[in-house]
Amino acid sequence: MCGIGGIFKLSPFEDRGEILDMSIKMLRELEDRGKDATGVAVINTFNDSFKIFKKNKHASEFIKLKEFQKLFLNNKYNIVLLHTRAKTQGSADNPKNNHPIFSKRFNNLVIHNGVINNDDDLKKKHGIKPDGEVDSEIILQMFNLFKQNKIEKAIKNISGSMAFALYDKQTLYLYKNTQPIFLAYSPSNDLFLFSSTKTAIKSSISEIISYYNNLFLKLQTKEKYRDFLLREIESNTLIQFKFEDKIKTSVSEIESKQKLYDWSNWYDYNSSSVNEYQQYAFEACLNCKYYIYSPKKCKKCKFKKQASILKRFNIENEAEFRRIFE
Repeated sequence: MCGIGGIFKLSPFEDRGEILDMSIKMLRELEDRGKDATGVAVINTFNDSFKIFKKNKHASEFIKLKEFQKLFLNNKYNIVLLHTRAKTQGSADNPKNNHPIFSKRFNNLVIHNGVINNDDDLKKKHGIKPDGEVDSEIILQMFNLFKQNKIEKAIKNISGSMAFALYDKQTLYLYKNTQPIFLAYSPSNDLFLFSSTKTAIKSSISEIISYYNNLFLKLQTKEKYRDFLLREIESNTLIQFKFEDKIKTSVSEIESKQKLYDWSNWYDYNSSSVNEYQQYAFEACLNCKYYIYSPKKCKKCKFKKQASILKRFNIENEAEFRRIFE
């Protein structure tokens, strides 16, 4: 489990100190989702450039680094991408395994939460040379492999759990199949935020109100952000933000190359100490209880989307898993 987040708008951020503060608050909230490494990218869509800083440190340590703060204060940008990593493969000591993952040749980058199952197969099939040891890099590599309909073809070829943000040529792509992404928008500020958790978004736009010499503290949304709209992105949803004379958005439904009963894709640990089979999040049909991954209808009884619901089960062992879902 990793944490992803971002802040963006059409024009360059004027108050970079405020964006730094918002990013710090978001990273603090996302730290529990990944403590092996932390990374950030600031992107300028006007000249299609970006700068990245990442370290194998907890977010609470990372945000104190001078290089992190200078990145926000000394550059011109209108997109911020954030990542906290919980490693599944690839050492955090190797910067190539940490996020954001980028391509110098194609001048694009990605942050990802989830686990890809068929990255080795895809690399062999298409002759892709690995840059690091991490499965997430296959998202960007597959995107760069195609010449047309790049994002759609990449998603359809990949099997695994995904919530990612990918930037390429003045376009930001947000995609989710199983892992969470929440999206927020402030009309008055023309500002977008996204994150793996609602708490991270709400924390980034809030301020602490103190009572009785800090004896009591209250978190309150800042006045300028009171108009924020918040929603969770649905499964198998791709949102494209094109940065032109205005931000043009498009939403489409794309199903990745998932496998039935490939239950390793569906985890979302609350704690690193839980049993291997505990704390999994699954989508199951309310009509026949069949384990499904399609947001449209059940594969078994063809029940419509209204019957699908995200449930969380505590599972003690594999036998219990099979009993419930097979």
